[in-house]
Amino acid sequence: MKRLFCLVLISMCVLLTGCQEKKVQIPENASDKLMVSHLTEEKLFFVEGRNVEAVDLGVTIAGMTRAGESGLMFTTKDDGFLYTLDLESGGLRKLVHVGKGRNELLYNEETQHVYLAASQDDRIQIVDMHEEEVIKSIGVGDFPISMRMDPENENLFVVNNSSSSISVIDVNDYNAVKEFPVPNIPEGIWVDDSKLYVGGHGPVHGELNRYVYVFDRSNGEQTDRIEVGSMPVKLFSPKGATYLYAVSHGSHELHRIALKDYSQVDQLQVGANPYGINGENERIFVSNIDEGTISIIDTNPFQMKGEISIPGAPGSIVSGGGE
Repeated sequence: MKRLFCLVLISMCVLLTGCQEKKVQIPENASDKLMVSHLTEEKLFFVEGRNVEAVDLGVTIAGMTRAGESGLMFTTKDDGFLYTLDLESGGLRKLVHVGKGRNELLYNEETQHVYLAASQDDRIQIVDMHEEEVIKSIGVGDFPISMRMDPENENLFVVNNSSSSISVIDVNDYNAVKEFPVPNIPEGIWVDDSKLYVGGHGPVHGELNRYVYVFDRSNGEQTDRIEVGSMPVKLFSPKGATYLYAVSHGSHELHRIALKDYSQVDQLQVGANPYGINGENERIFVSNIDEGTISIIDTNPFQMKGEISIPGAPGSIVSGGGE
């Protein structure tokens, strides 16, 4: 009996510890600032103009996403938990244990679900923010690495890096309904009303990829390809924009593609080993791992505005003001 009581007590302590909230000192108006993770240090950087403020989190961020106007969610390289950070109060809380290696997150504000790419397990996890638990784990292709929701909020498109395929998940009934092939070692995806745009590395032994591939999202057929730089692995388009941006980390470039007919492709040199991208219609930000900088790009005209120093290896970027 005493042993049973001890086990119950230990379980309660673990549960309570997992849900405890602590406070971190965040800047004033933190939710309006650009946020940048760090690949090796236990820090989150808040950027406004050229001012940078580092906040010590006590854990190293693996992947992160904005959650509404005043929330940030992230996974870590340390303990396998999904965390929430309140950008108004500075409250930092472990939400639920999801496992390590969850480097890609996507938040669905309509359903208040978080999608996590469990790359090493070949699955997509769905966390319900109300229930604060993993409500579904869906098998996809090998090593899911990138994902994007369609504009109708009905299908999640998942890039499977090792099996060179796209899985389509119906988010209403949590089923993988389709999988179709794409070129070797894909990474990076964007979805619009009718098309998918997919980047990637290219074959392990062979010529590196220099294209963004275009697919009909209804049937998975390739309809076009757009030449950019070496290894375009991050794709981004601000809300309402007429351009798609491709980060080519092999050639250290950012390309801007006119979505109307792909006839216009503009190119800018950014820092060494570009990684993350975010922004809005007027300005784009790109993190450069090897250079320890954030490139600031004006979109009209398309030109380099300047750089911000982030010591070490800046990673993912989340815009201020909600996404």
